[in-house]
Amino acid sequence: MKNIWTVFCQQSIIDSETNNLSLLNVTEKLEFTMPRDVHKKVLANRENNPIIVPASFELVSLWEKEKRGNEKADILVELHDSGGVKLRDFIQPIEIKDIYKRLRFRNRVGEFPVTNSGIYHFAVSVKEEGKKNYKKVSDTPVEIIVNIVDDRK
Repeated sequence: MKNIWTVFCQQSIIDSETNNLSLLNVTEKLEFTMPRDVHKKVLANRENNPIIVPASFELVSLWEKEKRGNEKADILVELHDSGGVKLRDFIQPIEIKDIYKRLRFRNRVGEFPVTNSGIYHFAVSVKEEGKKNYKKVSDTPVEIIVNIVDDRK
């Protein structure tokens, strides 16, 4: 199974008449504000203590079959912050039936973990049916800007 592309966007819409996909507000940068004392606590334990920001986004991928018949695989998506710390991951099984050549994979993101400013990465890996290991096939960067504000008392 081959990953053709992966995009981080605010929303995707499938046209019911043509089955074409529209990607809305492809996102390359997000900006957040965080109090200085909260930011210090987050940095002290980034892996277990990111700030969870409500967000509405999608990670959308296009996959293509490389052989005939049904193809099944597990898709692993990992979100890493700018220091390489893994903040989230999930596994999604997918199947491209015999009658199809391609598959769109849309994952809705309802919250975004934030630790610090920098380039975050959505790493997408695939483990095809019968294989033991995942193979990284895509890396989608998103710039995160954290504006630190002094605490008001």
